[in-house]
Amino acid sequence: MDIGTIAERAPDTAAQAAQTETQDVIRPRKNGTPDPLQQPTHEPAPHRRPLRSRPRRALGFADFIGNDIMAQPFASLSYGRVLYEGAFYIVLPQHGATLVDLDELCMASASWNCQTRYGTFGRPTWYGALDPATAIAEHCHRVLTHRVRGASESVPAALYQLHVRGRFADLHGRETAQPEIIADDYRPTQALAREARARMLGGVLYPSARSSGTCLAVFGRKVMRSARFVDAIPIVRVASDTIRVRPPWTGTWWTLHHDDLRRMPVERREYA
Repeated sequence: MDIGTIAERAPDTAAQAAQTETQDVIRPRKNGTPDPLQQPTHEPAPHRRPLRSRPRRALGFADFIGNDIMAQPFASLSYGRVLYEGAFYIVLPQHGATLVDLDELCMASASWNCQTRYGTFGRPTWYGALDPATAIAEHCHRVLTHRVRGASESVPAALYQLHVRGRFADLHGRETAQPEIIADDYRPTQALAREARARMLGGVLYPSARSSGTCLAVFGRKVMRSARFVDAIPIVRVASDTIRVRPPWTGTWWTLHHDDLRRMPVERREYA
């Protein structure tokens, strides 16, 4: 074979080589699947599964509550943090037998009203005080505020003592610099409650707006350790803005008007 014949057949040999390479690229394996090593680099290997996002779990009521708390603006009030362990007094309306079980007492005393001073939507709040006199003053204000006005009736109550331990947001002694703490507008304190819950605090220790004592708003059942019944408290509402109460440590009746239930020393109140 001469050189010219070889030169004429050379392009055919190159075309065959190119065809052979193309066939090698798409040549399947014996099991019928294409060879991943021969696939174009811009395509994923057939044996690799495409990435899939994990299925989202169904959202529950707690998820919406958590989103609601985080979506609200946080508090503009400055506060400290304190570890408190001691007595916690609450006053409840007395309807029959007294409560001695801690769980039953917590269920009966929990406030689910988000319109209260430290209320949060969908979350319970327990209100009480560090001394019995302050707890009674707070309860008397609630009776005058929420009961039917103009009605004269007997509304007996019961005083309970609980033992609490936890870390709380501390507003004690800040009411002069921040009068919003004891004001009738609850929006600043409600914002503080949302922030305290988000920071996993057990509640808020704050000055009472109805007496000279200190109150405690508890956000969780786990900070309450024990409870006991102290005594019954006779309470009579004599007018729309006047109430008579006899504390268990005295034999005299206190006559309190609506204007008397302000932050003032207990000694300045007039007894009758």
